[in-house]
Amino acid sequence: MSTFNEKNIENILESFYDGIWITNGAGVVLYTNKAWERISGVTREEVIGKTTQELLDKKLFSHSVTFSVLEKRQRVTMMGFTYRTGKHTLTTGTPIFDDQGNIAYVVNNVRDITDLTNMKKEIGK
Repeated sequence: MSTFNEKNIENILESFYDGIWITNGAGVVLYTNKAWERISGVTREEVIGKTTQELLDKKLFSHSVTFSVLEKRQRVTMMGFTYRTGKHTLTTGTPIFDDQGNIAYVVNNVRDITDLTNMKKEIGK
């Protein structure tokens, strides 16, 4: 049995079909996976180390689940839109608390729901 280490965790996160977006408690991007790059059309190099507000100002996406999680201090799910790829998303952000009860990280799961949204429009016609 192999040990569970940082490299194992990174390999697991990279294997997800959904996008993963992780910030610190101040909303600074620490990590994104390949799936998030595919969904958003944005590279990791463009976002890691940047604040969520900077990225909203650049119009990379329509809403910030991270801000809602930091404000409400609980799990939040929102629909959104990625401008570069034109994809509709369903994003769930989950706070990770430290021992003092502060939000240390926000982990976002970003699902591409473009096909579902388009099917719903077609059915509604």
